[in-house]
Amino acid sequence: MVFTVPMTMAVGSYIVRISNAKGLSNSVSFTVQANTPAITSIVPNPAKQGAVITINGLDFTATGNDLQVSNDGGKTFYSQGKINSNGTSITFTIPPAIAVWVGSHFLRVSNANGTSNSVPLTVNNPKVAPSNLVARMSTTIGKVNLSWTDNSTIESGFQIERAVDANSSSFSVIATSKANTVSYIDDLNTVTLPSNSEAYRVRAVFLTVHSPITVMWLR
Repeated sequence: MVFTVPMTMAVGSYIVRISNAKGLSNSVSFTVQANTPAITSIVPNPAKQGAVITINGLDFTATGNDLQVSNDGGKTFYSQGKINSNGTSITFTIPPAIAVWVGSHFLRVSNANGTSNSVPLTVNNPKVAPSNLVARMSTTIGKVNLSWTDNSTIESGFQIERAVDANSSSFSVIATSKANTVSYIDDLNTVTLPSNSEAYRVRAVFLTVHSPITVMWLR
């Protein structure tokens, strides 16, 4: 006789016996143990720094799931802290400003019932410079229209800088815009400029880290 232990059966010790038309069998004890956790997928993968990933799997406990990461091919794992779960998924935010997270890693989950399999995760760096910076004179005298392409995903804003010397070696910040901004109007009527040439550059601001600059001469 084969008996399948129900998934809903509580962990613990039980006594089983069989009864049929011929009578009642002897009693035998058995123990139901918790299953070792298992990871089935990580979404998204690859992921970017600062992104929230979902680790899908089986037999995660409600509390006390120790998420562990390895960046040396699975030789050494480091705890990222205890995380709660609904039993089949765990969410985790990839640290946005820790350089060691960029690259290839292995993740696993350990709880009171054991340690799961390890699953690869690739983390990309989202700090990408804006591109296609264009500066045009506005139809309004003394104003310059700036526009660019936003290539980053989790910037906190964009820093707009202007230089007025011939070699564009001395830039100063003129404004900081909000995240996802792709344009800015520079009002030259409000400042006194020592020359007739201006250079602009825009860079994505990511915490204390800036993307490379993009330069465009106005005239």
